[in-house]
Amino acid sequence: MRYNKLFLVSMFAIVASMFQSCLKDQEDIFDDNGAVRSQEYLDNAKKVLTSSEHGWIFNYFPNRDIKFGGCVYTLKFEGSEVFARYEKKTTQKTPYIEANTEVKSLYSLCEDNGPTLTFDTYNELLHEFATPSSGAYQGKDGDFEFMIMEVADDVIKLRGKRTGNTMYLRRLTEPAEDYMAKVIASADNVFLTQAAGTIGSLQITADIDLDVRYLQVNWGEGQGDGNYFFPVPGGISFDEPIEVNGAKISQLNFDVDQLIYSGKDSNGNDISMTGFVPDDYTYFDEFAGDYMIIGREANFNTTLVADKDNNCYRFTGLNSKWDLIAQYNKSKGSLEIYTQELGVDNGRNIYFLMADETNDSGSFSFMTNFDGHFTIMKDLENPGDFKFIYNANGNQIQNSAMFYYYTGGMGTEPRGWAPTAWRPVTTEGKNNLGALAKPTRLVKR
Repeated sequence: MRYNKLFLVSMFAIVASMFQSCLKDQEDIFDDNGAVRSQEYLDNAKKVLTSSEHGWIFNYFPNRDIKFGGCVYTLKFEGSEVFARYEKKTTQKTPYIEANTEVKSLYSLCEDNGPTLTFDTYNELLHEFATPSSGAYQGKDGDFEFMIMEVADDVIKLRGKRTGNTMYLRRLTEPAEDYMAKVIASADNVFLTQAAGTIGSLQITADIDLDVRYLQVNWGEGQGDGNYFFPVPGGISFDEPIEVNGAKISQLNFDVDQLIYSGKDSNGNDISMTGFVPDDYTYFDEFAGDYMIIGREANFNTTLVADKDNNCYRFTGLNSKWDLIAQYNKSKGSLEIYTQELGVDNGRNIYFLMADETNDSGSFSFMTNFDGHFTIMKDLENPGDFKFIYNANGNQIQNSAMFYYYTGGMGTEPRGWAPTAWRPVTTEGKNNLGALAKPTRLVKR
């Protein structure tokens, strides 16, 4: 049988059209179903987020290398608003926000290569680590957008879109302000860097890095496991448990009076570790007092005044125009003096204390993130006094400090030694030659 060529062409066109139509309908069905499922997931996430009377505990890792450790927020979701609290004072812009202060902003839930929780309006607390600056275009590498990985009634699992870090929201069972106050007290109490004890009959030791909140348990012949922890009321907890000898440890209580960590592992074994501090450890309040800085060329009178809110001490009396700032290192029980801006005059001359390789010549930097610095630790041979320890930046040992200034924008070369008014005054009443040359001791007056 022979068919008309025009008839055949028409039939093929009709079949192709039907096939394309079916395929399009099929694609639409799958697209619609996917969009519906995604929206249902987001709707459920919002329902759970807003269902908590007191909000959520947010254990947050703000850096992909976890160089700042973890920190604690609380979040309360109402409608399109979020009410946040943070365990520390902010550092990004003035006026600074004090710890446990509530700050309100907006949030949204959207589909962005997966269900996403984003804090898309500025919040001084939630953007503390994500706010860019002239020297860090990604801030401190913090997240403000989070993939929603799992949603349960009491726990929501997130992943930072920038860092890839896994983080958790856990349902709060008491007012956020009360919970955060307990967290802050617990963080202040946890100051030990070493401990030893038992899990059941197993002998263990522990090394604790307070700067990044990491605890490592060691046992047997070179065996060990560790993880990052967060302060909780009365102790510390681990988002990802430590595994010791086949059992898991998720939380430890801490008795600050007895210096004992305690708890139970997943097998029901009792945990008890007694902490201890090195002989040269100094508690924060012990640094306060009147001192003389003993240097190679001159001595300087100063008074150390505590600034506990900023975890530092101010060296006052060196000059009428400025105070020197030393940060307290809680892990080591020491003070650390870094390159720092001292002040500004005429709106353009900016004065710095800069770490210097030697007093005579060498390398220095006016950048405040420069690694060279002094450490001040207890002098065990002279009770009541402290000693300066020099620290290296690469192959250079910073053992002195210069008082310099520069004019113009950041990145210009220093102009030279600071004028007399911006130099420290020696015990002889004269301004030194723009240098703090090889300080060796901090002697009580």
